[in-house]
Amino acid sequence: MGEDKVAKNRIGRRAARQGLSLRKSRRRDELSFDYGQWEVIDREGRVLKILDNTAEVEQFLSQRRER
Repeated sequence: MGEDKVAKNRIGRRAARQGLSLRKSRRRDELSFDYGQWEVIDREGRVLKILDNTAEVEQFLSQRRER
């Protein structure tokens, strides 16, 4: 599944507008429990959610915005 740079930049800006930041796991071992996952982080540095791909991150940000 190829996630393009444009999508990554778009969700990063969307998270920033909500006061959040994103961090992608740096693991290179595909068998690792957090390989390829995204962390949504609040201003205090707490991890709010761990998600598997950019589509899930976009859905989470949309749901959070609707509140």
